[in-house]
Amino acid sequence: MAVHENHADHVGAEFDRERAEVTAAAEAEPALSFLAHYRRGVYDFGVDRLAEPEASALRDRLRLLGRQFCHLTMRLDRILAEARTGGLIRVVLHGGNAAAFCDAVVPDAHLFGLALTLGADEAEERQPILTEQPAVRSADQAVAMLATRLRALAQLPTANPGGWETTGRAGRQAAEDSGETVTEIRHRTADKLPDGELAFARDSLREYIRAPDLHFVAFCANCEPVLTFDRLADPVLGPYFQQITIPVRRAFYHRLSREVGDVAARFNRTAADVVGGLLDRLVLDVEQGAVYYYRLGAGRFLMGVTLNQDEVSTVDDRMAELARRFRPVGVGSREK
Repeated sequence: MAVHENHADHVGAEFDRERAEVTAAAEAEPALSFLAHYRRGVYDFGVDRLAEPEASALRDRLRLLGRQFCHLTMRLDRILAEARTGGLIRVVLHGGNAAAFCDAVVPDAHLFGLALTLGADEAEERQPILTEQPAVRSADQAVAMLATRLRALAQLPTANPGGWETTGRAGRQAAEDSGETVTEIRHRTADKLPDGELAFARDSLREYIRAPDLHFVAFCANCEPVLTFDRLADPVLGPYFQQITIPVRRAFYHRLSREVGDVAARFNRTAADVVGGLLDRLVLDVEQGAVYYYRLGAGRFLMGVTLNQDEVSTVDDRMAELARRFRPVGVGSREK
């Protein structure tokens, strides 16, 4: 299907190169149904593959959704600043029927992209690991690479959104990880859960946490942390704590694990009619790592953190695998 390109009246010739890059990216990536550029949440220009006769109404809806995403992203940027991990450079919202991406280019300028996917049941049957859905992964990479090219036009270096440019560098270190510096905390809410569920969650989280990439992981129920594991005190992570202490950052992530469920719900209310059903995955990619939310169902979810920007996509894959492990044994079974 040919792409449809359009721009707002305020956009002049000074954006010709950016418009050409956005159009080229959309033409090269068939998984992208909608791709647009915003400044301060105001629509500038975009490209889409929307079919008539519904195209006009859906185009207006997606432009509005992009605006809402940009404003939510800028608000979250201020919240995450407390962790001293840099600005929020990429947000991924993954639901049953679509995935949305919001990538920062320069301050107050964002790209918003949308990839339509399979229906929820069909998608889970064909691709049980969320991050392995080909259309979502390809579209995510396309938007990230476009953000890097637009930064280059402004003479700025890459921010490596998604860690796509450096994936896999921690593999050798992971094989040598001793696991001796794990901090495990059992929170008060653990007393309200069955022993079998707690034992499974503890064993699973302990297995996945490691110093080279996944640095913090929480199993949460009803927006409260139940079990948290972290490697923040590992000596290899020392360079990440030159501006903040380990206890302060740990406390921030504990507090965020209580708030991220509400953040996911806010995104879900904003985009439910487009992405389809409940939100399954949310990625908040900052300059120094990322925060991950994976819904397990029945009020349960996982929150993970990496401080290693090189391994953002690798940790996303590992979080997706971890979330998948919970469902077959009935821990937080998926709602219908």
